[in-house]
Amino acid sequence: MIDREHALPVSRQVKLVGIARSSAYYQRRGSKHAIFALQGRA
Repeated sequence: MIDREHALPVSRQVKLVGIARSSAYYQRRGSKHAIFALQGRA
């Protein structure tokens, strides 16, 4: 949806799409269970 490599600035893209600019930069984190599983603690 939002392309950070596009010539159109992210701020303009989010305005056109109708979402908050912070949503464009948000990166979902894994759950604690998934992190512990990767570390061998689950």
